[in-house]
Amino acid sequence: MSNLPHAFTPEPPADQTARDTIIHRTDETLFVEAAAGTGKTTSMVARMLTLIRRGASVANIAAITFTRKAAAELRGRFYQELQKAAANSADEQEATRLRHAIDELDRCTIGTIHSFCSGLLRQRPFDAGVGMNFAELDAEAEDVLRQRAWDDFVSTCLAEGTYTEAMVQFGLSFEQLRSSFDVF
Repeated sequence: MSNLPHAFTPEPPADQTARDTIIHRTDETLFVEAAAGTGKTTSMVARMLTLIRRGASVANIAAITFTRKAAAELRGRFYQELQKAAANSADEQEATRLRHAIDELDRCTIGTIHSFCSGLLRQRPFDAGVGMNFAELDAEAEDVLRQRAWDDFVSTCLAEGTYTEAMVQFGLSFEQLRSSFDVF
């Protein structure tokens, strides 16, 4: 004989109110910040589904993340959940909206902050003061520019001498500054 109760009902997460806000308060633009593995993607997908169910066009949805990996996961999960929701919807009008969202998914803005901003700059390059042929930096080009900026900084410090005097006064080395430069 077991001493366990017949039905186990887990306690809702401590942040359940925030999760509900993400999903249901579709009249507001939200910034969602939480640690890895806490359910951001699940909550964002649920919010996007709510928007579609309420009649929003997938072309009017923007979900911006910080990494390409997170954006790809968000897009994939949104697609999967749209398919499930369309297949399981008892409301024909809702099912039609969900199927239309699947067909138009490429019009949904799901990407990184960098890709989102690049898209805005491409729409209005003259207003932004950028050339029409600008491009986002890939990791390798960014590393080259970072190294060039560091080398220029060190050269200036050594030529002017003022920074090196302050560094000696505070017991700092270029190596210590370089590690901070790489982080920030």
